[in-house]
Amino acid sequence: DLLAQALLNLLRNAREAAPVETVSVAWRRAGGDVVIHVDDGGPGIAEEDRERVFEPFRSGRRGGTGLGLHLAREGLRRAGGDIVIERSPAGGARFAIRLPGGGG
Repeated sequence: DLLAQALLNLLRNAREAAPVETVSVAWRRAGGDVVIHVDDGGPGIAEEDRERVFEPFRSGRRGGTGLGLHLAREGLRRAGGDIVIERSPAGGARFAIRLPGGGG
């Protein structure tokens, strides 16, 4: 449920920030972990803002609560994982979720 909610939030954000044809999801194994990338071709997130977007009640979206990314990160961290923001090869943002032990 935690992973599904995190992915739903990330995909919703990506769809609102970028043309839908530039949004993609991919996963790979990295040692004993699973890494999931959600990429988009939108404007991206400035490096200096990448940690701030996880702060509670901080939203760049009109009508947003500012809780989606915060709750996703907190839940993933409680499960031993994490989520970070990088620059996407598509030109926009890449949210990278790391899950320990194959995500199980």
